[in-house]
This record gives sequence, C-alpha cells and structure tokens, in this order.
Amino acid sequence: STGPDLRLGEVRWTGDLFDVGSNVQVEVPVSAVSETIDVPFVVEVVLVDENGETPVVRREIERLAADEGVVIRGQFNVPASSAQLVVRIDPDQRVLELDEEGNVWSTATGANREHET
Repeated sequence: STGPDLRLGEVRWTGDLFDVGSNVQVEVPVSAVSETIDVPFVVEVVLVDENGETPVVRREIERLAADEGVVIRGQFNVPASSAQLVVRIDPDQRVLELDEEGNVWSTATGANREHET
C-alpha cells in the first residue's frame, strides 16, 4: 500500500565510538518514500547515558518530495561513560506514516565496549 513514510538509511560515522574523548562525526540519511512529506518534522541525534540525554544535532525538515532524501550531520566527543548514540526520526510524530517502525536507531558508544548492541 502507498502512503507517507519516512525511511532511515544506513547511519555512518567516522572515528572510533569507544575512543574516549575523540571526535566522531555522524551522518544520518533520511528519505520520503512514495509520497511527499509536507509536514515539518524533526530528526535528532542524542547521546543517552545514566545522566539523561545530550543533544548531538536536532534538525527540522520543512518538506521532502517523494523519494527525496537529506543527510543530517553532527559530531560529538566520545563520553567517558557508557552511552548509546540514538537517532530518532519524527519523535513528535507529526507525520502520519503508514509504518512508524524503523524511526529509531541506536548503538553503543563510550568507555564500556561490553554494552555494544
């Protein structure tokens, strides 16, 4: 079936997610599948640890044409604590999608490799 859908592409980064203090650059590709998205929505990247969330980048996308994509870029310094790097597309659920699955992605980062997912 057709309808509006946001798709998160393959999240990429440069640098070592476990080298404490080093700078990591992250790229998050987002696209509109099959239909134009005329509702502004947010793409956010955050670091989540025991103390809460630290923003890496938060970008509002005004509009995406059908099958159009954008790449959101951000950077952070690897924390000394165990953390998760989390990407969220449309966390406020402004876009009524056919499939809300796949709008969140995460991986381990920080000092503790044992929590890698």
